[in-house]
Amino acid sequence: MKCNHPPPLTPDQLSDAIDGTAGAAVQEHLADCPSCTQRLAIARLAEQKLGARLLRWDCPSSQQIGDYDQGLLPESEAASVASHIRECARCTEELADLRLFMATDDRPRPIAAPQSARRSPSLGELIAQLLPRTLAPALRGEIRAPLTAQAEGVTIVLDVQPGDGQQIVLQGQLAAEDQDSWTGALVTLRQGNQLKATAIVDDLGGFSVASLPSAITDIRVTPQVGQPVLLKEVNLVT
Repeated sequence: MKCNHPPPLTPDQLSDAIDGTAGAAVQEHLADCPSCTQRLAIARLAEQKLGARLLRWDCPSSQQIGDYDQGLLPESEAASVASHIRECARCTEELADLRLFMATDDRPRPIAAPQSARRSPSLGELIAQLLPRTLAPALRGEIRAPLTAQAEGVTIVLDVQPGDGQQIVLQGQLAAEDQDSWTGALVTLRQGNQLKATAIVDDLGGFSVASLPSAITDIRVTPQVGQPVLLKEVNLVT
């Protein structure tokens, strides 16, 4: 995909856009150029991944927190995770979000959602459109560029990496005009109308699935308030 208004934005201009210091010309360029918008989303994904690693380098993974909540961890590991959660506000919040979304009739929600904040069932969902995939430069051999999808005010970047056997590892990044409202959103992944995995959007807009079959997948991201975003029939292959 080529830039609509050559020359393409430079890395410095994209960095300014990520920092929110870009001038009007750069903002106008991004508003009318899917190619540079996709480059911006990929650059933001890379920067936020790095920031998340530095910020939470000693935090347990989302999978470990989920296994801890379900009582699946060995006793020594569970004690370590529990000790960390008591001292880490971010992990405490992630655990609370997980329990909120995984609540069932026999396991009440820890915090009731205010009546005014519940999502109205009459609200429709936003259908995200996949942008044409561009070729990313490879340091060693050929690699596939991340998938980028856009809906109204929302951009989602999906990075698919090989896992064990026929499984894949999926890293996602969501960027939106109202970014804070997507923190804690529930991500569901269905294949053939069967639920295969779930994830929670963190406060940096990231989410991940450690093991998922490589197949055509419907991905829905549902915020606690507002319209969900649906990516239909995404071909998740490495």
